Amino acid sequence: MGNIPPDTIVRNGSVFDVFTREFIRGQSIWIKEGRIAYVGSESNPVPDSGTQMIDAEGMVLLPGLIDGHTHIISRTNIEEFVRYVIPGGTTTVITETIELATFVGRDGIEYLVKGLEGQPIRFFHTVSPLCGLTLAEEVNAPANEELLPLLKDPNCLGVGEIYWGNLFLEGSQGERVRELASMALDLGKRVEGHSAGATGRKLQAYFGFGISSCHEPISEKEVIERLRLGCWVMIREGSIRKELSSLRGIFDRKIDFRRLILTTDGMDPQGFLRKAIWRLP
Repeated sequence: MGNIPPDTIVRNGSVFDVFTREFIRGQSIWIKEGRIAYVGSESNPVPDSGTQMIDAEGMVLLPGLIDGHTHIISRTNIEEFVRYVIPGGTTTVITETIELATFVGRDGIEYLVKGLEGQPIRFFHTVSPLCGLTLAEEVNAPANEELLPLLKDPNCLGVGEIYWGNLFLEGSQGERVRELASMALDLGKRVEGHSAGATGRKLQAYFGFGISSCHEPISEKEVIERLRLGCWVMIREGSIRKELSSLRGIFDRKIDFRRLILTTDGMDPQGFLRKAIWRLP
């Protein structure tokens, strides 16, 4: 209502409204105790000596971007990752935790998660299922009971990417990941997909295990097949792969795009530095 001085006032910006897809000029944003209290035309709130005033003339104001699937420590450390991500407008990151866990199991997941605390952007994570093509590659995978406390962490959104073939394996290798997926779903968490190469009945059976997303489609046909199954499809544009250009034709189709997501799947130092150079005046 403007009766209490905001902590921060951002003035004169063009707001991008994500609900109506409008760019609205001459807007102000009032922030109080870390929450947005008002967005609209300037209404002359009463600032006090502690109010921070930011002039956003000529700038566009939009919600912080979310990277829905990435591997932050595959090629960088956490602090450098944050340093280069913030200027691009990304304020929330969901990261996989497979890298250290491959070598030291649960301790590797806990070590990484500890490092995400207290950072100036919001981090969420997934518990890695530590899938491998052979049992030898899963030698450090903890028992599912050991992962249960990690799944219950409020900042854990669920189980990370499970290779589609592993869910269908017979014996202990398949039983372990099927049980882990069920544990996550029972807790109201997500199970992230990795469905590269799966089509038809195999793909539908895979999503029948409760998989909600996949970042592996590399063709329009693969994207459409997954969208029709209700999957959140992540188009990669990072250092692992860049598929936005090859999939641009998908946006000419008369379909609902609300389950399409842009993600990185990982960034390397060279990529960060190139983008930093592009931003130089």
